[in-house]
Amino acid sequence: MSTSRGEGPSALAAQIATAEASAPGPAVLRVWHGTGPDLSRCEAWTLQDGHWVRHAPIPSGVGTTMRAIETAALEAHLPIPRGDEGRRRAQWRSVTGDGPAGFELPLSDL
Repeated sequence: MSTSRGEGPSALAAQIATAEASAPGPAVLRVWHGTGPDLSRCEAWTLQDGHWVRHAPIPSGVGTTMRAIETAALEAHLPIPRGDEGRRRAQWRSVTGDGPAGFELPLSDL
């Protein structure tokens, strides 16, 4: 997935790569699907002092599919985990917290 002119990675891949590279610790993407600003988000989170903290928004990830996010993470050459069954899906995990339930994709070794 690259820009229409073939000039490099997509905006989504570039934002994911930048967030992962600038994270001071292991990073994950957290995604919430839905309508409204509280239910449709894509953010990078990082592990700091044993706690997960919000690191960076991923604006191009808002409203996109989980498969497109996986594709962009692979385009960014990040070592996302891959499943062993079916279509070898990435290892999304469910997350809960102070808001709606969401999904999390590890971007680096934890």
